[in-house]
Amino acid sequence: MRLFYDFFDGTYKPLRTFIPYVGFGIGYADTTTDMHLTDAYGNLSDDNSLLQFGTIYEGDPYQLINFYQSKYSNANVAGLLAAGFSYGLTETMFVDFGARMTYIPNVKWMLSNEDNSNHHDWLRINGLMYLNMTLGLRFEF
Repeated sequence: MRLFYDFFDGTYKPLRTFIPYVGFGIGYADTTTDMHLTDAYGNLSDDNSLLQFGTIYEGDPYQLINFYQSKYSNANVAGLLAAGFSYGLTETMFVDFGARMTYIPNVKWMLSNEDNSNHHDWLRINGLMYLNMTLGLRFEF
């Protein structure tokens, strides 16, 4: 759910005027991470606990691990903050420029074995925030 508030006086938005807005939201974020790694330098072949998550090619003098493709989905409650401005072209059409910051509490990348029955944490990010800028055309009725 997202809520936006345009700052203007009156009932109708003025034309050819910059109208600032703010917004916030809360919602559900289902993040899916997909990895297919190769131990290109042989740094991980000494860790025996990782051998169940990939294969070493026979005859490879460097013992490089080619990891199985791993997918992991994680459900989170996410938050959004937004700010920007719109510019009225007609009574119902506006050019919109905005910035939105999204917060996702937890994103994980996991290694999986061949049948996807065992997992190993590879990377975990707590408190992922990202910013995106938008330029668009908004229609209001």
